[in-house]
Amino acid sequence: MKFFDRNLVIGLRNSVPKLFGLGGLLLLSGCATTEFYQARDACRAEWYARIPERIEQRLVNETRYEERFTGETVCTTNNDVTNCVQQTRRVPVTYPVVKNFDLNEPKRTPRINACVIDLCLNRFGNPDCKP
Repeated sequence: MKFFDRNLVIGLRNSVPKLFGLGGLLLLSGCATTEFYQARDACRAEWYARIPERIEQRLVNETRYEERFTGETVCTTNNDVTNCVQQTRRVPVTYPVVKNFDLNEPKRTPRINACVIDLCLNRFGNPDCKP
């Protein structure tokens, strides 16, 4: 009995990583089995050896929000007691941060995804490694 068409499998292997990239692997690992994680770990080890990390530091801008006084004061009186509160608003503050980027990750990730799909298809007949 034939579980899957070889041409379909080859087509999937070639198109899934291109279409989904890292998202495809995350999508497949949503309800992942132990066998899936084992296949993923084996493929990661293989492709990190073939295409090692190439880390480059880059300066990027990040944003945090701070409360700043507006200069307005709102006062309320209740039973002859007046309470005044200075008004604030949230303002974005941009600041530079040095971050590490793996320049080889875009090349490596689709290959890992394809490898996982290939291993699962070969071992279990499906891309999810479900027995």
